[in-house]
Amino acid sequence: FKIKISNDTTIVYNPDLVDIIDKDNILQAVDVYIGDGSSITANLVRRKDDTIFGHTRITTQINWCKKHKINKVIFTHLGKETIEKETEFAKEYPDIVLALDGMELAL
Repeated sequence: FKIKISNDTTIVYNPDLVDIIDKDNILQAVDVYIGDGSSITANLVRRKDDTIFGHTRITTQINWCKKHKINKVIFTHLGKETIEKETEFAKEYPDIVLALDGMELAL
């Protein structure tokens, strides 16, 4: 989802994704990226017939954001690996937020 808020803030919300079709267009001029936090390093992607589905790793999504100069990055839908490595992750990526239930975001 790409959401434009009245104060000219643009948010991209990508739950349960494998990839973004037309990344350059979708991630252009985005202020806040909210992505799928199921896994930090493991791709949880599988194929059934011709359909690919699952969860792209956090590190891949971070690279998308870096390439498109998106500075506010938040991950939700945290999986087991992400929760187990939360402290380690925070040290390596101090500017990236791992969301908590009930968390509020002021824009």
